[in-house]
Amino acid sequence: MKSKKQKKGIATVTFLSREQIDYLDKLGRDSSFRFGHKLTRTKVLSEMVNFLRKMNITLEDIDLNQESLSDGLIRMVQRMFYMKSFSADKISNEEEIKEHIK
Repeated sequence: MKSKKQKKGIATVTFLSREQIDYLDKLGRDSSFRFGHKLTRTKVLSEMVNFLRKMNITLEDIDLNQESLSDGLIRMVQRMFYMKSFSADKISNEEEIKEHIK
């Protein structure tokens, strides 16, 4: 039985392509088979926002005139993981990191 005290959210209407909806549904089905409970589309989208917030993702390093938001986010996440995978003595500055990720 679910608790009556649940976080209430604000409803947001989202228009997604059929391919995007199918992907969200696949994640839900995979969750159901693997963990015994289905992730709803809303839960997946909510957790994606939480992920971006926890990663401190901002739009400061993304030029939306030059690349899509998704490509910019991928580049930023790759840069974060790349920076963590090398020690400070191997890569001298952020410009060098950016060159490796382009």
